Amino acid sequence: MYFSVLEVAKLSQRGADQYSLGRTYQLRENMLLRLGIPMGISCIPIFIFLGSFIFLPSDFIFLRLFSMGLFDLWTA
Repeated sequence: MYFSVLEVAKLSQRGADQYSLGRTYQLRENMLLRLGIPMGISCIPIFIFLGSFIFLPSDFIFLRLFSMGLFDLWTA
């Protein structure tokens, strides 16, 4: 379950009797995971393109150069 920045702000404004430090850190961690997972998934094609350039034999020159072009395009 993901929580927003507003929920973290509400927790810090409630007061000492209802404030939970562990819950606040959990909410912040969830927000980081919400950003980290799509960023990690978007990096997968980079490794595929680079790996195909490195590990394809030199007989497949077009595919090697094409994969390097896609690598450059994806990282831009």
